[in-house]
Amino acid sequence: MYKRILVPLSETGASESEWILKHAQRMAAGFDAEIVLLYVQEPPIMLGWDEVIDRKAYCQRRVSQREAIEAYLAEQQARLQTKGLKTSYRIISGETPESTLTASGEEEESLLVIAAHPQDDQSRLMRSSMAARMLRKGHVPMLLLPGV
Repeated sequence: MYKRILVPLSETGASESEWILKHAQRMAAGFDAEIVLLYVQEPPIMLGWDEVIDRKAYCQRRVSQREAIEAYLAEQQARLQTKGLKTSYRIISGETPESTLTASGEEEESLLVIAAHPQDDQSRLMRSSMAARMLRKGHVPMLLLPGV
């Protein structure tokens, strides 16, 4: 049914990522699908005309962030591969919801697995959460799991 299961990850939400990966593993095994770990790195900051930063330090920080992201994804990939699962990863740059949807649209016959963060108000969830924005704008199959 699905050839690829896309799982957006964040090193800041490690417990949530682990929880989502448990579901993705079962589905990948059942569909004989590849798990594609996806990380969206926020785009570089845009400065106002009167702002000043240390450009060299900023660029070094971006490079070290990218290296840390790659190490995290490679670790997750290796862990999944030891379980016999086909796994790859992608790092893309952009705004998280839009870039995630673009990446999922590029993968043929894919399922996007995302988690919704708990919200106090259901209507606020549908107006403002990242998951809700993706559900409204997405044109790919999605599995929405409740956040942990």
